[in-house]
Amino acid sequence: MRLIFKRKRRKRGRALQRFRHHPSPNRKPGMQRYRELRDAEGNMEWVDPQPLENYLVTVDLALLDFLPEGFAEEVQNGLPFRGHTVATSDLIDSLYYSLSVHESVKADPRVDTRVNEPYDGDPMSMDTLVLAATYNPYCGIDPARIKAIRSSEFQRTFLATREFEARLQWLFQACSSQAFDYYVHHLDEPLWKADREASQLVSGRLKERFEAFAEQRLTNVKDGAQYAQALQGFYEKRLKAVKAELEAAWEKVQTQRAAQHKADQQIVDQYKALLFKRETYRMETYGFTMTEAGWVNIDRGTLEKDWTSGTLEVRVANAADFERVYAYVVYPSIRSLFRLNPESKERFYVGDATTHEMLMPRRAPALVVTIGYRNGDSTHTLTRFRTLEETELSVVLDPTHPRSLADDLAPYANYLPENSIQEDLRWMKKLDEIEQRQQVRCAERRWLHELHTIAYPCRVSILIEQEAFRGDTVANQEICDQDFGEALFTSECRGCHSVTGQSPVGPALAGVTQRRSPEWLMKFIRHPQATIEGGDPEAVALYERYRQYMPNASYLTRSQIRAILAYVEK
Repeated sequence: MRLIFKRKRRKRGRALQRFRHHPSPNRKPGMQRYRELRDAEGNMEWVDPQPLENYLVTVDLALLDFLPEGFAEEVQNGLPFRGHTVATSDLIDSLYYSLSVHESVKADPRVDTRVNEPYDGDPMSMDTLVLAATYNPYCGIDPARIKAIRSSEFQRTFLATREFEARLQWLFQACSSQAFDYYVHHLDEPLWKADREASQLVSGRLKERFEAFAEQRLTNVKDGAQYAQALQGFYEKRLKAVKAELEAAWEKVQTQRAAQHKADQQIVDQYKALLFKRETYRMETYGFTMTEAGWVNIDRGTLEKDWTSGTLEVRVANAADFERVYAYVVYPSIRSLFRLNPESKERFYVGDATTHEMLMPRRAPALVVTIGYRNGDSTHTLTRFRTLEETELSVVLDPTHPRSLADDLAPYANYLPENSIQEDLRWMKKLDEIEQRQQVRCAERRWLHELHTIAYPCRVSILIEQEAFRGDTVANQEICDQDFGEALFTSECRGCHSVTGQSPVGPALAGVTQRRSPEWLMKFIRHPQATIEGGDPEAVALYERYRQYMPNASYLTRSQIRAILAYVEK
């Protein structure tokens, strides 16, 4: 085949027109390229046609989105986090990769700051809060695998292309590390061959998706086979190094957390020791002696004692206006005090939770000191009464109280340290700091759990909080995901949907995970009206069929929605 361009002006337009009839070799497969020649007269000739390779074009790996859909958004929603207020790419990547090494949430013991009298001296009798989760067996693409391929060594392979970026989102949904690894281990092949193999490793609509990818007949990057040969064995070595790096970082976090837990527990134990000294002082004042059986009073005389068992409850009317509230009863006749136990933020009582009684001086002057904290400031009130005669007191904390607590407590300043309100308040501040850290940790754990459900979309997981005695292994407690999903389905969905039967209100849900993508389901269930009004064609079609909006369910977490879908598809 030969094409000739004459230098004469009258033929130039026709020659160009004839050349333009050839499709662009970058747009359609099967096109050819030519070698340019000029004859002695200056005419251009195109000779020696050769098939044109349609190479993939690489992109800087740092510019590709290699995270599961919705992950970055969930990170932004969870901020602030450990001082981070902006979801930078480094933070997002770090959180995603960290999910590789702590796949299951183990029991997370919390230091019990709910310490008050009476105290029996046995730390094993104290309850501890634990946070635990159970997961379905491991499935999904290990984030360490993603970190391993985001390396400069893979920059000249088809992994660094927009085409593979698109396929990766479907691999996340397929939860197939086997299909993912096939791409990584066959970088010397055309991309369409890896697509075809991936279609054999997945099922349902995902199989159809990868078959469609294979039909695109995409090739490879230029010299891809050459780079693939140089990378043989590198992926496994890189993956092993990444896992070791992530595990070392996780162990460092665990070590720091264990050190903090130990320090916090020491503070609680020191406060328990102070409480025991306070109790010992008071009980010995009444004539009791500590034995193996507990406190024993050997005085069997007939004279009336100057102490007896009594009750006292205090209600703080405006406690809701304060972040923390404490109440103490001071017994001047024995130079001792007792910090009342909180039944709620508003109500306090003496003694234990069962009897609400304690030994106290008989019909003696006493004082209730109530302290409230808000925005770093404190206020207090003093209420005088006589024991046994007044057993229920109501107080109001006045934020405009002009006097200092130290001034009001000056008459009691020479009590022993264990009987000092101000000393006790210093310990309360320490315990509150511990509790605040633990609450932050609890919130972080719930949030990380939500990130887990995005990183491993095929895994349904349940997060539980419960109380247990120290030593119980609640992390290994079996929880039935489908039972959990059934309970949620019954309470949230059954009014409008069935699993298999048709309902005039809404469609049957069997097979919904095959008809719709996980992210679409998540979006529609949480925000159905916004999805419809946003013009989503599938959402609009459902609205046009049933002519009503589904109630918004934004209060459901991702893991709860996944549990519902797991039940529907069981």
